[in-house]
Amino acid sequence: MDIWVIWEYSASVTVIGLLIWLIKLIFHDKLDARWHYYIWLVLLARVLVPVHVRPVPTPLSIFQEIPLGKWMEMGRILAQEKGYAELCGLLGRAYLWGAGLLGALYLAMWAMLRLQVALAPKADRAVREYVEGIAAKYGCKGCRDIRVRRSPSPYVCGLVHPVLVIPGPDRPAGRGCRRSGGEAPVPGLPGEQVILHELLHKRHRDVLVNILVHGVRVVNWFNPLVWLLTAGVLNDSEALCDQRVLEHCGGETARDYGELLIGMGTGRNPVRIGTSNMAGSYRDMKIRIRRIRDFKRVPGKIGVVTLCITLILAVSAIGSAAEEGQGFPVPAIGSEKDLERALLYARCYHAHTPEEAVYLFLRSCRECSPVYRMAVMPEDEIPRYQEYAWAWFSGQDTEGYPAYFPRETGIAWKYRVYN
Repeated sequence: MDIWVIWEYSASVTVIGLLIWLIKLIFHDKLDARWHYYIWLVLLARVLVPVHVRPVPTPLSIFQEIPLGKWMEMGRILAQEKGYAELCGLLGRAYLWGAGLLGALYLAMWAMLRLQVALAPKADRAVREYVEGIAAKYGCKGCRDIRVRRSPSPYVCGLVHPVLVIPGPDRPAGRGCRRSGGEAPVPGLPGEQVILHELLHKRHRDVLVNILVHGVRVVNWFNPLVWLLTAGVLNDSEALCDQRVLEHCGGETARDYGELLIGMGTGRNPVRIGTSNMAGSYRDMKIRIRRIRDFKRVPGKIGVVTLCITLILAVSAIGSAAEEGQGFPVPAIGSEKDLERALLYARCYHAHTPEEAVYLFLRSCRECSPVYRMAVMPEDEIPRYQEYAWAWFSGQDTEGYPAYFPRETGIAWKYRVYN
């Protein structure tokens, strides 16, 4: 496993995620929960598109301004030249072990949860009629499989054959557990707003988001920023479902629903793979309560502005700069360090088009610049040319002139290049 590719991928995901977080922070009180959630689709685009693929030519590319690929390539070359190639290979194997162990842990947790749900008793007729009544009232589809087991909150488990799991009657009812505008048939069962919340999760297949988030965490298990960003995705998914509940039940129930969420808050956020998760940590609940407070306060036209920002960010996140470069500025070389940096930068430079590659070659012949020559040097000629460049800089005998270039620079200009 090439650890440099993994680092570049994780860094690109982090950069896009932090930009999204910055936009959300700037417009936090001007966006409703729906826009706070859908803007994360930009991150999904960056996650799914391979790191070296830039399928859309655009006037602006984030990674043209933040050249992660070039930095990683320079790091790889330096590691090889300094003798750290074996260490990089060891880090690559360690990464695979870490991803494999975390993936295995998640699979084990998912299998154990599915087993516990399968062994839980099915809901009786009264409970099923209660759930079906809520579904019919709000125009949702019910759930064929309903299970009752001890849990801090109800949740939907599974994507292909979803199961609605609701807390059993023996669970102590938390604050606001039945404050929902409808009496449960059995004391201790969740109220209708809570059931509606999970039915809406099922309708919109939000369990898929949970699965994708944990997949991203497996790939980026070593990056704490990705874990924080994906936690924001999950919480925004829940906040959007809260908004959907209020849209069905009416904004006048926002206060009661907010108190219900406060009653369901926990000191930590339980990890369930392949489920929805209505209950959350106190910090997550604080964000969701703020979104409920802003319900229907967001100006309608702000959605158009947000859509434009989202599209621009998405295209620049996966696009490539459309303009064609004409080489790069050659820095002043006054020391060995300057020469080393210049040669390394030139080695990592890639022409945007065949025409630019020819242009660089002709310019290297005309100016006799070691930096331009390094930019067009064949890979197998690089070690010999580096020795020549060092000899040239120190004023030593340079009889070993690279045969890749003509001795008489005027010869190169006599040729014409056709497409």
